[in-house]
Amino acid sequence: VIDLADFETVPPSPPPPEEAVSVLDLGADPTGMRDSRHAIQAALDQGRREQRPVWLPEGVYRVDGHLTVDRVRLIGAGPWRSVLTGAGVGVYGHPAPDGSSEVVLKDFAIIGQVMDRDDHAQLNGVGGALNRSRIENLLIQHTKAGVWLDGPMADVTVQGLRILDQAADGLNFHGGATRVVVEDTFVRNTGDDGLAAWSHPTPNSGIIFRRNTVVAPVLANGIAIYGGRDIEVAGNLIADTLTRGGGLHLGARFDATPVEGVVRFHGNLLARTGSLDPVWGFGVGAIWLYALDRPIDADIRITNTVVMDSTDAALMTLGKAIRGLSVEDISVSGGTGLLTVRSPGQARMSGVTAETPGVEIHDPGFVLDPSPAP
Repeated sequence: VIDLADFETVPPSPPPPEEAVSVLDLGADPTGMRDSRHAIQAALDQGRREQRPVWLPEGVYRVDGHLTVDRVRLIGAGPWRSVLTGAGVGVYGHPAPDGSSEVVLKDFAIIGQVMDRDDHAQLNGVGGALNRSRIENLLIQHTKAGVWLDGPMADVTVQGLRILDQAADGLNFHGGATRVVVEDTFVRNTGDDGLAAWSHPTPNSGIIFRRNTVVAPVLANGIAIYGGRDIEVAGNLIADTLTRGGGLHLGARFDATPVEGVVRFHGNLLARTGSLDPVWGFGVGAIWLYALDRPIDADIRITNTVVMDSTDAALMTLGKAIRGLSVEDISVSGGTGLLTVRSPGQARMSGVTAETPGVEIHDPGFVLDPSPAP
């Protein structure tokens, strides 16, 4: 039985970058028989010293541990041709607060051997702290989290990744990430949030998640924002959430810093998202806001969004007071209704069309403008 197959046209192997340091010249084994960690690390160190790119030619390279990158470019022949694999494989920046800078990771695959989730183990595909860096066209599979970066850090672009079959999050910017863009990335079958920004213990700011696709997170949400200032989630496709989460989530949870500034969810398409929470005994909306640790009081704008066949309501509020919410130009088809309110607070709605326009208000302290029809 074939459950799922991916097909694509694999381009020819490109030439190495000019003046590149080849990992083969430092003794790396492209057959995967020997551990190439030290040889590749030597190439990375040479590339940093000499300000030359490091070339990862076509091959499978066994890397039993972390590679450390700082002020260096690691470039492969494409994710179907240049593969890093092994027990504990990962490409890491130096830890914060100093972190690494001026790193480029491009055109290769990281295939781990993670069989279960251990939150104390550093088994992520890409980790550490990266400043003024770019991660592009990587395939990351069977690691704990595909990309988990611990701040503070600033000016990071993630583009065109494929993150599959993770024990935990697909991607998470954790604690003090500033001016971050994650775009054109495909995430499927994660053990926790597909894409997340967690403001703990310091706030994230200027986070943009745009034009990404998140499919079948086994637990939690498609895209989740936990605290932070000035966040934008735009033009994403999220489908088939399974349990204890929804498609888009804004939360004051997990000791996150307050939600501040402007938070914009716009132009997103949510298909078959939301879930029945087996612990709570009620459903979670396709888009849901949860003020668990503290009230949420910010400029929260949900606009130009399509919600299709959600397991529960299209929109849900839960917990302590949630204020500053505006919902505009939302199209809802299928599902159980438009809105479920399980918190005090306030929201404005306009331009909403729904096949099932039901509104359930379980907390009389919530004010909806305009008020729902009796």
